[in-house]
Amino acid sequence: MDLWVDIAGVEYLRHLDIHFDADVLAGRLMEEIDPRRLRDAKLLFSDERVMTLAGLIAAEIANPEPLHDLYGDGSVWHF
Repeated sequence: MDLWVDIAGVEYLRHLDIHFDADVLAGRLMEEIDPRRLRDAKLLFSDERVMTLAGLIAAEIANPEPLHDLYGDGSVWHF
């Protein structure tokens, strides 16, 4: 999906896209996901679990000594 933005006067921007495989996510949640809900981008929403996940990912990216891959593999499914 194409997304466009026009930003003026910004000196610093942090951006994170999180993408999940719908079939894997449905299996983990043990429920079907309506494919119509996946077609449109969800912009300007707030979900504390997603913000926590984004914060963990951002902290790991900024860490000069990255943690083991198992950290990332295990942390996603605790939300």
